[in-house]
Amino acid sequence: MSRWGRLGAHVQLRDRAGQSPEARYARGVRRMRLIGLLLTVYLIGAVAASLGHVVHVDEVKDFAIANTTWRMKIDTRRGDIVDRNGVTLATDVRSDALVADPKWFLRKGARALSASEQQAWRERVATEVAKRTGVSRKVLLGKLAPTRGFVYLAKDLDIEQSRQFSAAIEAGQLPGLSVQPAFRRHHPGSRLAGALLGKQGWQGNVESSLDGVLRGQKVEIRAYKSAGSERLYLDGAPDPSFYGGRTVELTIDKQIQAVAEDQLALAIRDAHANHGVAVVLDIDSAEILALAQSPSYDPDDRVAKAPPGGFRNRCIQDQFEPGSTLKVLTYAAALEEGKVRPDEVFATAGGLRVPGKLITDSHPHGDMTAAEVIKFSSNVGIGKMAMRLGRITLGRYLDRFGIGRRTDVGLADEINGSLPSPATWKPVRMANIAFGQGVAVTALQLTNAFAAIGRGGVYKRPRLLRAHIDTEGNRRDFEAEPGVRVVSDKTARLVLDAMALVCEKGGTARRGRLDDYRCSGKTGTAQQYDPKGGYSKTHWIASFIGLYPKEKPRLAIYVAVDTPRKHHPKYPNLIIRTGGEIAAPVVREIARFSLPYLGVPKSPGAPWLAADDPAAARERAERRAAKSQRDTDEGAADEPHAAAVVLAVQPQARPGRTLIPDLAGQSMPAALAALQSEGLQLRASGSGVAVRQQPAPGVLARAGDVVEVHFERRSAQAGEATP
Repeated sequence: MSRWGRLGAHVQLRDRAGQSPEARYARGVRRMRLIGLLLTVYLIGAVAASLGHVVHVDEVKDFAIANTTWRMKIDTRRGDIVDRNGVTLATDVRSDALVADPKWFLRKGARALSASEQQAWRERVATEVAKRTGVSRKVLLGKLAPTRGFVYLAKDLDIEQSRQFSAAIEAGQLPGLSVQPAFRRHHPGSRLAGALLGKQGWQGNVESSLDGVLRGQKVEIRAYKSAGSERLYLDGAPDPSFYGGRTVELTIDKQIQAVAEDQLALAIRDAHANHGVAVVLDIDSAEILALAQSPSYDPDDRVAKAPPGGFRNRCIQDQFEPGSTLKVLTYAAALEEGKVRPDEVFATAGGLRVPGKLITDSHPHGDMTAAEVIKFSSNVGIGKMAMRLGRITLGRYLDRFGIGRRTDVGLADEINGSLPSPATWKPVRMANIAFGQGVAVTALQLTNAFAAIGRGGVYKRPRLLRAHIDTEGNRRDFEAEPGVRVVSDKTARLVLDAMALVCEKGGTARRGRLDDYRCSGKTGTAQQYDPKGGYSKTHWIASFIGLYPKEKPRLAIYVAVDTPRKHHPKYPNLIIRTGGEIAAPVVREIARFSLPYLGVPKSPGAPWLAADDPAAARERAERRAAKSQRDTDEGAADEPHAAAVVLAVQPQARPGRTLIPDLAGQSMPAALAALQSEGLQLRASGSGVAVRQQPAPGVLARAGDVVEVHFERRSAQAGEATP
């Protein structure tokens, strides 16, 4: 049998049973089932693929993008903080970082490096970076291990370092590295307003309270990956400045803030005190011009240890008993309610007996008028006024003056202070609260209450935030609120008259007087509460608040010093701790600078207002000037030629006249001091150093004349450091 015959027989042999109809039917069923199964699998696959590309299109897209692009998110520039004149208080400066991704460069780059090439790259990079930054070479080698991913090799690069590294990377000298744009916060004034400006993690400051306004957006930078995994920036990079935070303009005046901090620091050092606070408030607008404390903090100091209680803003977070300063508010309430008259006489020698206690004065003065109760700070007199008012009425007025509640100035972590419910006051407690015991305030809270007196009896919420400015220069101003009347204008005027007695002869604040401006003020010398019970015999608060000038107050200035330990020069065992001796001189010096600086007109009777009898002081000064004039005229008659030579060289200032000094290049405080030494006034504009003045230097002027000086900033360092 042939080969094909045998094959046919074999096939026939295997398929013999399939010739029957039943076998053929079974074989057809099996084939149909197989075809159906294959079609089902195909349809399931097609549907799955369709769902993957249609329903889950975003996931597919993200997967594709992740394999073809490289992404990095960077923080953009934080908004500036500036004072009311646009002077920068806090800003972001370029502080780039040098970064690397060893895992990508060594193993996933265009060409995987051998072990020897990897070690050579690590050695080269570590050596160059250590040489340029000072970072330990050993530390850098550890960061450049092949198993490490994205790492920072150096942070806080200055501008020159950033430029050098960028140039080296572009030239191929430092492959695998890149410079990442970054910023750090910089405060040009160092400690100036440090506690107020603050930083993240501190309490009661602008940076943390307004973080949502200042913080910039995160910007994503994309690069496309080539076939060799090289990064290609085909779309360029977005402008980070467009996504930066908004600038915040404060009501603070940098010059007044600096003077307040300097004078407060001198007082703390001279009195050997623990610390102190100072608040300067513009009465008309309720704007805070200075919010100072000493010791202060430098937000740029990254290694400073937190003081006891942490980094906080004492002006809004420290509460203390106001002492005798609160007597003014009690007096105002009594006048407004018609319970007392300014000339009404109070007998204080015998004290004030209340259930369980006899209240007396530390320095008895016998009979005195209601206004003199404020002048001599009589506990007995003010206690009698409180008894006439009653606890509910007195409590209502203290609350309306803002005692015991936050000022809502816009800073986080501000505290309320403490004013117990009047319903719980017993007579002795009501008397104590009337003269400042058993109630707690913050420095800003008390200053704002006195500003209401200077404003004619209208209470306003204090303002610290003046405007927001976005990255395109669009400005949003915040207007002052109308305020709420607490007492009448007549009552406020009578209170100012009584406070003016405090600064006159026999008052407790003679050291708060100025030559050119009359003062209305009130001292406070309060014992601090001892946690063990009762009041401490060693810890006091010495305070003074002054309203300048008395005729139409423009500034409310408050200073409080914690636990002064100044020894009396004649009696070493006597500690000087009164507000009139410790705090009033600080307020006076702040006012001495601030009032002329703001262009506030002098009070009638200037410049002899610091004397006990201004009229007598003026007469003495006029007699001395007349005598000096006669002596000068007689000397000129005896030596005419010599006088002519002198006059030919330079005009000679006569008594009552002076030569205007050359102020070019001087700072504002230095220019003010130079003019004040000549009896002249300063009207300033701008900030920085003096560039123009009118009248010109060398012109003969009369004492009291105004010199207009324009100041401009000359330093461009901050601008160069800020992108």
